[in-house]
Formats: sequence, C-alpha cells, structure tokens
Amino acid sequence: MTTGLREMGEFDVTMERAAKETGLSLREFYARVTQNVELAKKILILALGTVFRLTAKMDREITSWTCEKPVAVEGGQEFTPELYEFLPNGKTCVTGEEMILLADQRVLTGLRHAEAMLREPEKIPVEWQKFTLFFPEVWQDSDSVRFVWCIHLRGHHGWCLDYFWLGLKFGSDCRLVASSKVASPKPRWHEEDGVIYFDITSNGLGGSHWIRRLERSNVLISKWAEGILNSPGFMGSNGVKYSIAVIKGKSFKDDARNSDIRAEASLRNFQTPNAEIACLIREAFSNGELKEMGLSSITVFHEPIRNPLEPGLLEHHKRLLNVSRSDDGRQVLNARDGSSGSPCQFPGVTGFAFLVPEASS
Repeated sequence: MTTGLREMGEFDVTMERAAKETGLSLREFYARVTQNVELAKKILILALGTVFRLTAKMDREITSWTCEKPVAVEGGQEFTPELYEFLPNGKTCVTGEEMILLADQRVLTGLRHAEAMLREPEKIPVEWQKFTLFFPEVWQDSDSVRFVWCIHLRGHHGWCLDYFWLGLKFGSDCRLVASSKVASPKPRWHEEDGVIYFDITSNGLGGSHWIRRLERSNVLISKWAEGILNSPGFMGSNGVKYSIAVIKGKSFKDDARNSDIRAEASLRNFQTPNAEIACLIREAFSNGELKEMGLSSITVFHEPIRNPLEPGLLEHHKRLLNVSRSDDGRQVLNARDGSSGSPCQFPGVTGFAFLVPEASS
C-alpha cells in the first residue's frame, strides 16, 4: 500500500484527509488503494475536486512581454477554478476589452493559474473540454498590443497554453476562469460629498499609440480627439500613479461654464491633470461603470490643447478631452470646447476630472 501511494506522489495529501473527503472509512479507503492504484488516483481526484497548487515563480521565462497588473499569488497557495460565463443577455460575442471589463470585479486569475492547471491536466473536468478557458490578467506584447492567456484542448496534444488579442471577438465557446479561493477585490472607485475618487497608473503610451490601442478595443475616437492625440501638446508618462477626483456636474447650475468648474476645483485644492488621463479613464472604465457612477461622460480638465485640424489661434480652438458613449452604446473619446467661457454640456450627468495633490491623496 505504501508503495502504491508513492506512485501517486503528485497528490500532496495524507491518506486520512483523502478518506475523510471521500466519505469512506479509513479501512475502506485502504482496501481500495491496495486493490488498484489507478482507482485510488481517481478517488483522490474526486475527493479533492479541482484543487491546483500555485507557484510564486512562473514556469515560463518571458522577457519581451509585460503584465499590466499581475494577479498576486503566493507559492504553495491553492485555488479551485470555477468557470464564469461573461456574455451579457442577448449577445453572442463581445470584444476582449469588453470581456475584461465585464469580469473585472469577479475574476482574478492569470498566467500562473493557467500554468498550475497545465501541470495537472487530469484534474480539469471533462465537461470543460468544449471551452477555451481564459485568464483575465492582461499582458502587452512589444508593440503594446494587449492580450490574455488561455488554455484549450488541442486533439492528441491535450491541454495547451495559448493567447488571444483583446481586439478579437470572444463568443459562447469561451469561459473565464475564476478562483473560489480569491477574495473579492476592493471597489475601484468611491464617492464622497459629490466627488468620485479613484487611482490610475500611466503606461508610457504617446498619442499615436493610444489611437491604435483604443481603436483595437472598438473605441470611437472623434476627429477632434484624434487631432489632440496627434498634437505636440499631448504628452504621456510611464508608471505614474495618479489620484483622480471627478466632481459630479450636479454640483453646478445648468448654465455653468468652464471657468466655474475650474474655480470650484481650485477651492477644493484640486490640480490640473495631464491630458493622458482621458485615455486612461476611457480604457479603465466601461460605459456601464460610468452609469454606476451616475455619469454619462467625464471631461478631463487638462490644459486646453489646440487642435491642429482647426485653423487659427482663437481660444475656442483649444479643446478638452472627453470620455462618453455613442447613441448605439459604443465607448467614445471626444473633445469639447476648452475656452473659459464655454458652457458645460449636460452638467447634471457629466463629471469633471482633476488631479488630487499627492499630500491629500
């Protein structure tokens, strides 16, 4: 019997635990093990469920690709995967960016979870074989193209690791892998006294890179916004963590103007943000999340930037980037008049983004 158990060394459990989980007495379990080692393996798989052990170090050495937000794991930590169906009612497919946003608050798995499952593929339930299993930890390749890892069954090769760009479509044969062992993440934003607060981190992209990246995610970029992104006045940063305050428009009168917004921000000791904040907000938050905030759009009050597409040097030729939605529900990056006397559009459902000073945040 002891020899048989050593042959099952991939199962790091004691006989007592296995017997308890199967509901058998220790004597009955011993009897089954001594009769048939393969049967004992099956019993242990059934007893332990689909429990996988994580490692702190990845199995693969990756140098040219980077992970945007690594899922924290500890060596020796165990997780039990669960499949998560992400398609909204009535939809047959969504883009990868939409999939990530739909799953953000509920699913926290990444490459190391995929590797853990590939180390013990016999534990993956048979009924999962018809799906491609995705792990929503987002990575970037050397061209800043975003993708996620997945595993799928490839004929006689068995379960294999692969990756898909987020600009592609993901349908009913796809499932996200969630972990029942991971606690729910903290909310990504909170509201206090009519102001929404959240943190966001820059990624080093310039304007032309942002255009390609957002368009791959099916974001509609207006010609005015595209002009600003391509202008010398648009500059990005890398690895800077910004604390953002969005003043909700319901704090202002219907005839409020840009100068009124800036005056209120000054009273609150908020600062002027970088224009890249608009791109970061557009990528980070879905239209649905804006709705949860009570907003239909967010205007970033950076220093107004002149659009090269508009001739002349008048003040109203300088614009502010604006995050909104189209009539058909698409995510939009737009630009509106940035002159001080310009009226705010629909202030009741618009938010105005500023920077929280480092000491305050």
